[in-house]
Amino acid sequence: MKQNYWLGQQMMTGIQYLLSVLLAVSAFVGCAGEELDTHSFTGLTKTEVRKRLGEPDDMRMLVKNTEHIWGPIEGMWYQLDMGDKIETWIYKTSSGRKEIYFLGTSDKVAGEFFWYKDHRKNPVFESQGPTNTSTAP
Repeated sequence: MKQNYWLGQQMMTGIQYLLSVLLAVSAFVGCAGEELDTHSFTGLTKTEVRKRLGEPDDMRMLVKNTEHIWGPIEGMWYQLDMGDKIETWIYKTSSGRKEIYFLGTSDKVAGEFFWYKDHRKNPVFESQGPTNTSTAP
């Protein structure tokens, strides 16, 4: 009888440990993506970004062919010559997407922006830069 009690206690301890580990791992994985809205990657190299976030969910290339543009890359746009490119890496999360920008042939992150799925949290871009009209906290 004592042996059965001891085995039962050992199983409960093992299950509790396993559940704790699974909870910790799921919390880490769940938060890692959600922190993209506040974490800064500016100045990191492409290799460093890949080490931290893995491969991007999507990649886009924008070529400067107009003098003006509105949006999160507006400030960087004026640093480029006509024909220069902005490479954009996109990482998706349940709350939105993080865009990471590389200018021209640079290997370093020049800027970044997080687009929320809840559009009320996103700024409204005007010619003088972003103006946040959100009433969300």
